[in-house]
Amino acid sequence: MRRFERKIEFRYLPAADEAALLVEKSAAPLDAKIAQACVGVATKARQMAETAEVVAPLDPASLIYWASQIAERMQAAAIRYNNSASASLKSAIKAQIITLAQEEAETTWMPAVVAPDLNGVLPIGKLTALKDVVRDQFTANL
Repeated sequence: MRRFERKIEFRYLPAADEAALLVEKSAAPLDAKIAQACVGVATKARQMAETAEVVAPLDPASLIYWASQIAERMQAAAIRYNNSASASLKSAIKAQIITLAQEEAETTWMPAVVAPDLNGVLPIGKLTALKDVVRDQFTANL
């Protein structure tokens, strides 16, 4: 940072704008409700960073990449979120999407948000807490 004369600080976008950005930047079609769930996760992870529950916030670039990976995997697996499906089918689709989102989070942004211990191992408790955040936000938004 000392090589730069000025440091410019950017604030996070409002949730609706950030969700729209995810839909726009996704490599595959991304449902708006899934984008809202991703933004909800990012907001919660950022709050956790403020209280030192995790070491770093979920940055916008990682959020965009994560949402894009979710959309691509959903497209590859032919999973379509359908709000008008029967309750049992909707529940099964939600469960698939939540699992997929958790798996992608583990490989895209969680390692950057949770610091490894002195042996280089990510703490299971914090990873579990973040996976719970993903589950809760996707359950609430889908």
